[in-house]
Amino acid sequence: MLSRSALLPALLSLLPACTTLDPSHGSLEGGSCGSASPAPDIGPWSADAALFEQRVLELSNEERAQGGCCGARCFEPSAALTLDQNLQVSARLHARDMAIRDFFSHETPDGDTMVDRVHAAGFAGCAAGENIAQGQQSPEQVVESWMSSEGHCANILSSDFTALGVGYFDQESQPQRHLWVQNFGG
Repeated sequence: MLSRSALLPALLSLLPACTTLDPSHGSLEGGSCGSASPAPDIGPWSADAALFEQRVLELSNEERAQGGCCGARCFEPSAALTLDQNLQVSARLHARDMAIRDFFSHETPDGDTMVDRVHAAGFAGCAAGENIAQGQQSPEQVVESWMSSEGHCANILSSDFTALGVGYFDQESQPQRHLWVQNFGG
């Protein structure tokens, strides 16, 4: 029998990326795109995790600069994503929540969606997307996994997105390890 962590790379490619661009599917409200208020304070965050998060932003921007194809859908090179503190808070809180409550999904056990979480973190925008992953031990591994999955790859390369927040959470005492979240905004 395969362990849960052995199955996760395979599951990653099966779990669709979450993207909201269509108003009929819970789009973000508010007249302007971007953060509507200062990011909430979530307390201290691991310096090592913050370095991993920054590296994921850099690697994602390297992929965007090249452009490429995600399955049958191809993307021209696009502008670099900028770090958005509100999206970062949303991503960090979701990564920590998945680890602590032992779930792996775009929707929390309470029914909160990516749109709910980015709103709660003060982001109001025109578009939002989310990539999640579990088990990859480095920024390079997680970005490679996302780029190998059609929906996740499309979120990274889409010019509809201009901002990014990355969350990485890993704590030995938690049921799940190496949780990654990318929250995209446009």
